[in-house]
Amino acid sequence: MAKSSVTIRDIAEKLEVSSSLVSIVLSGKGKQKRIKPDTINRIEKAALDMGYKPNLQARALRTNRSGLIALVVPDISNHFFARMSKRMEELSFSSDYELLIGSFDEDKEKFRRLIERFIGVNVEGMIITPQISSTSIIKEIKKSGIPFVFIDRYLSDLESTFVVSDNKTAAMTLTQALILQGAKKIAAVTYSFKSTAHSDRIEGYWNTLKENNIYQDEYVFSISPQNLEEEMNLAIEKILSLNIDAIFFTNNALGVLGLKILTKLGYKIPKDIKVACFDNVDSFQLFAGGLWCAEQNLEVMCDHSFEILLNMISGLNVLQNYFVPVRIIPPAKQNS
Repeated sequence: MAKSSVTIRDIAEKLEVSSSLVSIVLSGKGKQKRIKPDTINRIEKAALDMGYKPNLQARALRTNRSGLIALVVPDISNHFFARMSKRMEELSFSSDYELLIGSFDEDKEKFRRLIERFIGVNVEGMIITPQISSTSIIKEIKKSGIPFVFIDRYLSDLESTFVVSDNKTAAMTLTQALILQGAKKIAAVTYSFKSTAHSDRIEGYWNTLKENNIYQDEYVFSISPQNLEEEMNLAIEKILSLNIDAIFFTNNALGVLGLKILTKLGYKIPKDIKVACFDNVDSFQLFAGGLWCAEQNLEVMCDHSFEILLNMISGLNVLQNYFVPVRIIPPAKQNS
């Protein structure tokens, strides 16, 4: 018998019990119905051994619940979003949900297709890092009645519930730290698309330079994620030609690549150039002694957004906006 064809009846016949008993156990209601633990274990083991796969569509029709939650992120290969996905999987599993994950690579059409697909399979809720020009797409989610929470970034032209880092305050702290180290010409490297996360970080950088009377806007370099390595090389070349003495990278992907290029060119951090960066990744251990990091409290962001979504699924729909504090890590303390 092919594993994909195993049914509740097959399991019941093998164990010589009723199909209704197997159905109760595999729907997670065994304890509620006071079924003996050894019976639950025996049925669950048989289902696993026989390769039973629940029919999610049938269950959705029967219970009017799909048991599915969707997570939509820009880049699953990015260290930050990979960690986010892992945490959301843990939270979903512990809450008896299955997590669907989609990555859209900052592409609007891909984002649209993911959202339409998740609406089509009747997910009960979504946690979304939105594409920057996706307001019309998000409005379709609202029309569907599926609750959603934004995480990491939000859409400034749309009223919504979101959980994000306090990006502006953290960027101000990082920039001030570089100034206190003696930097007077500080460049910023960010993405060319204008997400609220990166915009808030650049605003914090600008505000701090203005307060210290050293603001010069030609020192902001915008990089396209679709042409990342080539444009980063050009940006670093220009930065070095301007005799910049410090660089602020607005996320880990930019920081890792920028530091890789600087190291290849023979520059020492912080002896030759000072650096500050959002996020704290393993690669930064190589530069211990000279790198300032802003470590986002990802676990709090995930836990809070997931809890809000569950409340929304249960019918509590109150707009909530949360700015999660960011931990600033001084040089020589990365990954400590």
